[in-house]
Amino acid sequence: MNLFDIALLAIALSFDLSGVCFASGALLHKAEAAVSLRFLFILDLTLVMLSLCGLMVGAALFAIVGEAGQWIALLLFIGTGLKIIFESLQPKTGDSAFAKSAVKTMVVLALGESINAFIITTGIGFLLPDIPKALLVISIILLLFSALWIYIGRNKGTSPFKFRLGTLGGLILVAAGLHLLIKLI
Repeated sequence: MNLFDIALLAIALSFDLSGVCFASGALLHKAEAAVSLRFLFILDLTLVMLSLCGLMVGAALFAIVGEAGQWIALLLFIGTGLKIIFESLQPKTGDSAFAKSAVKTMVVLALGESINAFIITTGIGFLLPDIPKALLVISIILLLFSALWIYIGRNKGTSPFKFRLGTLGGLILVAAGLHLLIKLI
């Protein structure tokens, strides 16, 4: 797996993050900028830590399962992509109230959003990339896109985004899995 492929998967993950970032930005639009920056820091730190764990778990499991790891990565990409697509197409109920500036709330949101990143980076780890380079690419892309999504949410709200970017991110992950399938056949 080359760095372009890893960057594309990171962009797909950032599209999955867009919903929570738009909503957080919109909810925090009247709060001080420091609160938005705190959420961005917590979110990205959590994403980087779980991405590193995923890369290491995937690489360690590859040593055990060998070439079957590529098939596992394929299943992780397609399965997670389909899950993201399904979730993004579900009708959303009204937002519930929560303590927007509470660190505990921010950590819970960040952990919830980082699960897909862990799964996808585990799949990447099965494909034996250069882990430090892969982590750097993933970290930079997720930081830039999540900052952009929060900024847009703070300034425009979520209304201009009728099309859910999560669906596009899921489609990219499914396409990555199918591309890997073609390579394996």
